[in-house]
Amino acid sequence: MAFFALVTSLWAGPLESIWQDVPLWELTPEAFESRTRELGFRWTSDARDSSRSSARGMTFAGCPVVECIARFAGGKITSLTASFYTRGDSGEISKPDYEALIKRCSDALSALTRVQPQARGKDSQNAVKAEGLVWQTSRTTLLLEYAINKEVTPQAVHYRPEFVRVELSASSKKAQQSREDASAKVDPKSRVKRYPGGDVRIEGIPMVDQGEKGYCIVASAERVLRYYGMRVDQNELAQLASSDSRSGTDFRSAMEGLKKAGVRMHFRVRVADELEERELEAFFKEYNKRAAKLSPQAVIPPLRGTIDLSELFAKLRPDLLKEAKLSQHSAIGKFQRATIAAVDAGQPMIWCVQLGLVKVPGESANQSAGGHARLIVGYNSTTNELLYSDSWGAGHELKRMSMDDAWVMHQLSVLLAPW
Repeated sequence: MAFFALVTSLWAGPLESIWQDVPLWELTPEAFESRTRELGFRWTSDARDSSRSSARGMTFAGCPVVECIARFAGGKITSLTASFYTRGDSGEISKPDYEALIKRCSDALSALTRVQPQARGKDSQNAVKAEGLVWQTSRTTLLLEYAINKEVTPQAVHYRPEFVRVELSASSKKAQQSREDASAKVDPKSRVKRYPGGDVRIEGIPMVDQGEKGYCIVASAERVLRYYGMRVDQNELAQLASSDSRSGTDFRSAMEGLKKAGVRMHFRVRVADELEERELEAFFKEYNKRAAKLSPQAVIPPLRGTIDLSELFAKLRPDLLKEAKLSQHSAIGKFQRATIAAVDAGQPMIWCVQLGLVKVPGESANQSAGGHARLIVGYNSTTNELLYSDSWGAGHELKRMSMDDAWVMHQLSVLLAPW
């Protein structure tokens, strides 16, 4: 089977080398860092609660690994997840290749542990009810999970493999309690912190690095759901949302997928702020008024049917778009009120925007155009700024921009909340 991976240029080796001399579950963040320099691990944020590697040549039990994530709580490592295959990183494979990979990984884990697996079956708490096999050793529980999407049409049955991964966790009751404490449900309002200078921020939102995948919506959703103490990852959500690793996720598909996950995992999905039909009409009226002064060809024809705002906004002149949006004083106020209410309640929002409409310092060329999703994590009424975070790993935990610039790129914001 031939897989390709969007990974770093660093070459790594076997993950087992991390705990050659010291048991894995005794590793502190500092010890883990010193032992993984050759494996390409990087902290996903200053909080040091997770570290990620996608280095070439990385293996576990002799099987190639495309991504590995280590998670920490209470000063110790609590889990290590090695992905042997993810559609977003590795591209699409056939059902026979997927089944062969599962067998190869299962056989390798049996040889490594010297025990036979127990069938877990489908996990009803998992976002996609992934299948699972469990190996139990004196120190470690190994859970091999795998999922494939099945679509039945009048013409045929189509299969799309999504992921194959193994999660390692400690077998001891003390370690299990530590994991339960780390994933306990939070009191959102207790996470809201107010700082001198006017910042109001939601603290404790885990970072997720989406890598090179176009998974910004589902990566943002994973961050929110982990903030609420739920066990989920972007690859599961991508399966439900039919995300494409290169072109990203269609917003409507993402919402339907998240609603399906919400039924299983007990959270609701609500659009907190979106341009209403009358507001859209007012915006395009203002835009066309300005466009008509330049050229009849710049005028946008009447809108009909379903509108893809991201696609439509990309065709507009940025200068005229900005002028027209900033003339919508009532809509701007509604956006600001929705933002403040969500942050004050400790509820991070998935924020869908159109990049390229305002200049944002530090963003690279491939992050400066097109539709994108990030998190709203705070505000500052004194400086009239919005605080946000991108799912791009370390250095992207907290950013800020003026509320006016935020409004110009804004398309809609979405709340995920437990029930």
